[in-house]
Amino acid sequence: PVETKVRTVSVAGNEVIYGIIRDITDERQYEKRISSLDEITQSLSEAETGQEVKQVAANVLADTLDVSTVAFYRFADDEWELNPVVVNSEASEIGETELSVIEPGDGIEWTALKNGRTEVVDNSDTEASIINANRQMRSEIAVPIDEKSVLVVGDSQPAAFDTWTVNLVETLGAVVETAITRTRQQQK
Repeated sequence: PVETKVRTVSVAGNEVIYGIIRDITDERQYEKRISSLDEITQSLSEAETGQEVKQVAANVLADTLDVSTVAFYRFADDEWELNPVVVNSEASEIGETELSVIEPGDGIEWTALKNGRTEVVDNSDTEASIINANRQMRSEIAVPIDEKSVLVVGDSQPAAFDTWTVNLVETLGAVVETAITRTRQQQK
């Protein structure tokens, strides 16, 4: 999309028409993302369980960012591994195998959970820390949600995420954590 502005001015007694054409693709994407964040926030306020909160967030985030995978992993104390509890991925939509369990130390999910901060990888082929034969993700964002959960956004394309996208995922992570806390309090 473009924005066009045309003006007529007088220069040395002559009428001159000039125009400015500006690409507004970034603004449209920004507006779409802000609108989606509003939609997510509204939908999350209506969710009644933590699982429902995660499913709504995964679905809307996958649509908004047009990525191949959005998942929530949960730490299993008894098995000492990260299990996918909510998955929205292209693979699951066409009937392929769901995301696998992540063993300790494999992937940025563990690093994000252990350090309590967002981790981003631009190309898993060059990042030895997240190489996993079962994954198709080349770009990945992992955002810790609480002490035991992590939100993962991944795409099959390298360098798929800009700073704005990472910030959006982090913001959504905070909104999800708040919504999950609210559902726990309501269930008590």
